[in-house]
Amino acid sequence: MSDTAAPATLDCAETETFVAEQRKLIAEQSKLQAEALKIGRDRLLAPRSIGFAGMAAAAAFFGAGAAFVKLLGP
Repeated sequence: MSDTAAPATLDCAETETFVAEQRKLIAEQSKLQAEALKIGRDRLLAPRSIGFAGMAAAAAFFGAGAAFVKLLGP
């Protein structure tokens, strides 16, 4: 037998402390999983948002060019 074996029974205070620590670890794990999901979602949506921003900028330049041509044109 090893000397580091856990005792068969724990007193009430040790059990409560152990349960509280486990709950903290579970809450932290849930937070990290939610953060990982958000990062994954952002990684998938970032190229699309850049594309939409580029299209909006191109539309603005096109509109400005059309207004400039109309202003100077016949």
